[in-house]
Amino acid sequence: MTNPSVSDLGGSSRQSLASARKALDAIVGGLSAGDAAAFAGELFAVVKTLDSSTPLRRALTDNSRDAHDKAALLLNSLQRTSHRA
Repeated sequence: MTNPSVSDLGGSSRQSLASARKALDAIVGGLSAGDAAAFAGELFAVVKTLDSSTPLRRALTDNSRDAHDKAALLLNSLQRTSHRA
């Protein structure tokens, strides 16, 4: 699977990507190299967890769940994953 280029994305997707990049820059911009590396490791752990679980991805995109429930579900999944490592 290839990654789409920014020009391949629709309007709302481009806006979402720009917003995500801006938020990421705000978080990482003031970090030391070590802290940025640790943050990158945490992001990759989230991606790995989401990539490995279709039911989790479905639960996190379920409109009937509120944001607090989704956050708790993801945190619990990450904690279980980190205990296995």
